[in-house]
Amino acid sequence: MRFRLSQRTARKSALALLAVCAGALGVLCAVPAARETDLSATRTSAYRIPKRKLAPFARQFASPLPILEIVIAEDALPLPEQEPIPALMRVFDRPGGNRLTDMPRALLPFVSARHRGAISMHVHFRQHSIRLKIRDEKQKPSRFDLCGFAPDDDFVLIATYMDRSLIRDRMAYELAAPLIPFTPKAKYVEVFVRNARARLDEATYSGIYLAMEQIEAGPHRVAVGPLEIAAPPDGLGGGGWLLQSDRFFTNRPSFWIDDESFTIVAPGSRALTPEALDFIQADFGRFHRLMRQDPMNDRLFDLLEMDSFIHMMLLQEFVKNIDAFRYSTFFHRSAGGRLVAGPPWDFNLAMGNARDITSPEGFILQRQPYSKELLRNPGIFRLYQERWRELRRPGGAFSDERILDLVDAIVAEVGPAASHHYGRYQELRLPGRHFIFTATYHVDSFEKNVRVVRDFLLRRARWMDGALAEMAGPEDLFSEETEREETEAEAIGTAWWNESESPPLRSRP
Repeated sequence: MRFRLSQRTARKSALALLAVCAGALGVLCAVPAARETDLSATRTSAYRIPKRKLAPFARQFASPLPILEIVIAEDALPLPEQEPIPALMRVFDRPGGNRLTDMPRALLPFVSARHRGAISMHVHFRQHSIRLKIRDEKQKPSRFDLCGFAPDDDFVLIATYMDRSLIRDRMAYELAAPLIPFTPKAKYVEVFVRNARARLDEATYSGIYLAMEQIEAGPHRVAVGPLEIAAPPDGLGGGGWLLQSDRFFTNRPSFWIDDESFTIVAPGSRALTPEALDFIQADFGRFHRLMRQDPMNDRLFDLLEMDSFIHMMLLQEFVKNIDAFRYSTFFHRSAGGRLVAGPPWDFNLAMGNARDITSPEGFILQRQPYSKELLRNPGIFRLYQERWRELRRPGGAFSDERILDLVDAIVAEVGPAASHHYGRYQELRLPGRHFIFTATYHVDSFEKNVRVVRDFLLRRARWMDGALAEMAGPEDLFSEETEREETEAEAIGTAWWNESESPPLRSRP
């Protein structure tokens, strides 16, 4: 006889099993049950901290960055498409520095964890990104102020392995913050991952990660409000959704338009009825068709939040992101609101790090989805040029002064701990080593890799100043000459950077 479980029963069974595993992990680690659903500030510091085995490496380990110790219920974290597993997390983030022998600021006994990222799981086998969800003893979401972020239950730890400078992602978010209303906050952390039987040592040290707010709808994240369905969608009726354009995810609600896949981030699965899914697909579909097929239509200025598109295009072009508007791209719309581009996400292959896109010269947006259509509109192109000039003025978001100040501030934060990461992954010091998609600059230190990023941004900003100023209209951006200039620039590869001509950090070129 064959028995079939309903979806609701299967979900309850899965949650029960997860709760049992979490309980088992708590017993194994001698952790008391959680009593609070709001785990922010110092409320969890009252927990009795169980003893664990620290190797000499761990006893001597000290960092100016926060330290996260993640204890998992199994031998390894599951893959992105698999179910998360129970974990316990100790958070050491006191001002002035942290040690694993300190009393942690917080102990979170009920966390679910798994790897995240699609391609990154297959292109290197050292450090992988991690998705964390904070839970209580009943496996319900619990808020926590990780790294000083607004309290929430959902965070990600972004692996920095494919960016030897460690700063590309962080730099992009800092550049975006004044321009894009919700830009995820990011802080560096050092991470240990082990199972409950393993001790803390060199093998369980996973290196430096970028702790980040997950892109989702919420009062402290992307403000889209509740879903409102308007049938048929027209004008600005309806809305209240958040989409991600990326590779197709089989385990998340998605749809296709032509040959592009879109994943529904919000509303969540509970509110995503068949009617809601159909509406979101139809609602975004009309914006999609307008941008891709009819970019000269004057309705673009009524239906798109144009500042968000201008700022997103300028950010992506400035950092020369190979994935711009193709992967890790988000769109959202609140009820009755215009379509908004953003939030920004994923810049580890930008700023000269992608193997085939290394030069600080040449444009790329004339080849990327959405931008290659929108920038053909003379009105949009004119705004694009004008906004670039504003951003480059003294004190502007993309001014040389701000670029240098941001590099200095980021290096001051992560630099003192960079030797830990480079010690864990010693291949980062090998000048000829590259990682599938990444460029090779033949430099052998953290400091030199940061100089590459700094010099790339300064040279690119000055090149864009001249190139955009000389263009009379969109026809110049899409000309054969512009395409030829990009081809010639990329033929140079990484040879544009000369160590002998690059001033040391904290010096102004």
